[in-house]
Parts: sequence; structure tokens; C-alpha cells
Amino acid sequence: MKGQNKIINEMLLFALGISIMAAVIINFQMVQKSSGETTIYSNFNNVANTVINAVIQVSEGAQGKIVVKIPDKIASKIYRIKVSSDKIVVSLFDDPDINITKDLFNISSSHIIYGDVLSSAQYVEIVSESTELTRLINIKRVEKYA
Repeated sequence: MKGQNKIINEMLLFALGISIMAAVIINFQMVQKSSGETTIYSNFNNVANTVINAVIQVSEGAQGKIVVKIPDKIASKIYRIKVSSDKIVVSLFDDPDINITKDLFNISSSHIIYGDVLSSAQYVEIVSESTELTRLINIKRVEKYA
């Protein structure tokens, strides 16, 4: 009986050690995922603010062009910047559900704003053009800025 109790105690101690190790691994994975998402959203906000500032600067003149450097990847992932008439959306290319949306304030009332850019370009060109009837702001990729 004494030998069996020792074996059972050792097996229970081993199972307890394995369960503690599994709990620690799961907790670290959850912390890593949470910090990764926080980093992504924070960087998306920075990219969106940079593009919004450039759009505001270009919209003040009749014609103009601004080239903005953006990170090619955030958290080792390619992302997309999509601008429509009244908002900017920055989202992951392979998972569009992870995104942020920011408003373009009152610029859309006087301009037609459009564009869709992947981050792999590293440079975004914001061009303002005026015609007799409309004022356009186009956001497009630039492969190389010289």
C-alpha cells in the first residue's frame, strides 16, 4: 500500500505541475495578443492622423501635392488606408475586421475625397485638383519618392 500511495502522490504532483505550466502559457499568450492589438490600434491611429493632416494641408490650396511616408507594416502585417468622402478607414489587409475609422470633419462638404492605398508602397501621395465645378483630393500610392 505504501508504494501505491507514493506513485499516486507523484502522479498528482506531476499533473499539478503540468496544469500550472499550461495556465502560465495560456496567460502569456493572452497578454501577448492583447498587447499586439493595442499596438496595432495605436499605430493605426497615428497613420490615420498623419494622412488626415496631409489632407487638411492639401485642401487649403487650389492645387497641390503632399507625399507622406508611412510604415510598410504594422505588427508585421500589411494594412490598407481607404479614404471616402467623409471618413478614413485603416484596416489590416488580411483581416479587415481589425480597423479604425476616423471622420474627416468638414472637408468633405467642399471636396470630393477618394483613394485606396496599401501600406507596402511606403509613400502616400495626396493630390488636390480643382476644376470649374469640383475640387478633388485623390490619395494614391507612390512607389518611390525622389
